[in-house]
Amino acid sequence: MEAGDDLPGRYDLSSIIHIATVGHTLLPDMLYWARTNLKHSLHDTWWMSETGMICIANFASMDIKPGSMGKPVPGIEAAILDENGEKLPFLTMGELALKVPWPTMMRSIWHDEGRYMEYFRFKGWFMTGDMALIDEEGYFYNQGRTDDLIKVGEKLIGPYEIEHILYQHPAVREAAVISKSSKPSNPILNAFIVVNRHFMPSNRLNQEIKAFVKANLSPDIPLNEVAFLDKLPKTSSGKLLRRILRVRVAQKITADI
Repeated sequence: MEAGDDLPGRYDLSSIIHIATVGHTLLPDMLYWARTNLKHSLHDTWWMSETGMICIANFASMDIKPGSMGKPVPGIEAAILDENGEKLPFLTMGELALKVPWPTMMRSIWHDEGRYMEYFRFKGWFMTGDMALIDEEGYFYNQGRTDDLIKVGEKLIGPYEIEHILYQHPAVREAAVISKSSKPSNPILNAFIVVNRHFMPSNRLNQEIKAFVKANLSPDIPLNEVAFLDKLPKTSSGKLLRRILRVRVAQKITADI
């Protein structure tokens, strides 16, 4: 999408049979672009290094729902659990959990037994640290990491929900939202934005984006800062490195104390 609509037409893509993605929620415009320019649908998936395999996926035979990472693959049982390890009803946010065991389940974490046991704090379940919800048809939706959630009124809001709003603004090409605060009672959000080619970062655009989020999600959203970057930090495979953005936010908070 960044390189333009004409790029795929320069190459022979006839050998492509299936496209699977990971690491970023697929929004409607991304799905439409791929279908139009690549002549194939994008199939989002979910996995962690700790799981050793793709555990949730959009299969080729499934209808794709924008924003969904799909359904558990054969051999994997997944659920959404509350803070007491109890299953939650449909469309209720909780922590994504996998029923143990499965073939590629990790056996330990090198020199960190405490962290390893935290993954298995509820008997029979591997707690992923990702917040998610499930709909009536069994599709799972990632809502971000547990430490990125904030409470706005009586509702928990994750970074993906805010990023979904940001992507609707015409100036936003890429977005990442990080939750961080020097005080647990005072959560704040920081948005990192890469602008589209026809826009220039400015204080006016900064304020406009903040107002856009509040108008389309909640006026109580504590969006503290919008920072413009040339590019977001990613792995070689294109997965967003949120930890680098967290370090940047933490350093700024420390400097402000």
